[in-house]
Amino acid sequence: MIGQIRVTGNHRFSTKKIIAASGLRSGAPARQRDLEQAASRLAQSGAFSDVSYQYRARGKTWDAILQVVEVQQFAPCIFDNFVWFSDAELTAAIERAFPLFDGSMAESRGMQEAVTAAANSFLSAHGIRGSTAIRPVFDLSHNLIGFLLHVDGVPMPLKDVQVEGGPLDAAAIREVAHGILSYDYSRHTAEYWAQTALTEEYQDEGYLQPHFSGPVVAFADPTGKDVSQGVVAKFLATPGLRYHWGGVSWMGDETLSAEQLTRLMVLSTGDIAGRKETLAGWDAVRQAFGRQGYLTADVAATPVFDDHAATVHYNAQITKGPQFTMGELVVDDPSPEVVKAVNAAWKIRRGEVYTTDAEKESRQRILQAQSRMRRADKRLALHRSLNTAAHTVSVLVKFE
Repeated sequence: MIGQIRVTGNHRFSTKKIIAASGLRSGAPARQRDLEQAASRLAQSGAFSDVSYQYRARGKTWDAILQVVEVQQFAPCIFDNFVWFSDAELTAAIERAFPLFDGSMAESRGMQEAVTAAANSFLSAHGIRGSTAIRPVFDLSHNLIGFLLHVDGVPMPLKDVQVEGGPLDAAAIREVAHGILSYDYSRHTAEYWAQTALTEEYQDEGYLQPHFSGPVVAFADPTGKDVSQGVVAKFLATPGLRYHWGGVSWMGDETLSAEQLTRLMVLSTGDIAGRKETLAGWDAVRQAFGRQGYLTADVAATPVFDDHAATVHYNAQITKGPQFTMGELVVDDPSPEVVKAVNAAWKIRRGEVYTTDAEKESRQRILQAQSRMRRADKRLALHRSLNTAAHTVSVLVKFE
């Protein structure tokens, strides 16, 4: 019979869990086939990149040794729309069926199949006719950050979004949430909405560092059973301070003075530091440089919060980049007369500094001449292409 069972090479998973997943049991008949099957189960689980075994006879018993190499990359699971259960309930249920589950998974077929089977079995046991789908979630740099577990085949329209904790009223919240309402509920989508659209709505009002917990799901069905009647996602808001404008410290290029740059900002000292107005100020600065030919000028603004005074001050680093000149003007039109007219209307000549003001004036001159070109029924399209090596601008003009 099998005597002692040991595991080597494990770090993430406990010996107890690995033995449970292997199917081996002390006191069971000792057959080599059982050890082979145990190693195969562990290998197929997807939690290990390599599994081997040894056994040593000790009188009438065998001591079994399982040698494992654990997969290195695991990512947390996100239970997307299992609205009937808590995360803790789901994790415990899957772990009972698949001992190597701890709320995280490896990107392996074996582990995904095991988790899917366990989740489906749990749904079925509760009378829920749905199936579990798993898909990886990546960040903007294409790094794996999690696995989304979603119940397919069970309609659950999102009927309303509620945010407690103020200061925005229900009508304002619904207006912001119109893009996700009436679609089926998704925790992942709801959280993304809170981190983006809802956060920006608070920031537009000067609440620059809001926090949202949730979502907590409530059923529209008063019995709490029929999700097809819809669900309500509830968030708790912690708005934080409402910040006022504390000014800007300008760093970097000196083409424009600090006074000139400050006058471009929409906000003045003491104003509510709304997000939209702040962004409009940075855009105005970029446009001011564009009017001098610095078409790639950028502003990197870092907020400095003074919570005692409820103000925000920005350190703005300006990178103006190169000054661009006019390169080639291409008129995509079969008529030589149109090509000639556009060239005559275009104000910036080859080698001259390419400014956004001159571009705007050139566009207006082409529009004014458009009817004479017999292109009045067409839309003027102007495509600007920057050569960052030569610091030149090529322009394509066409009527579409």
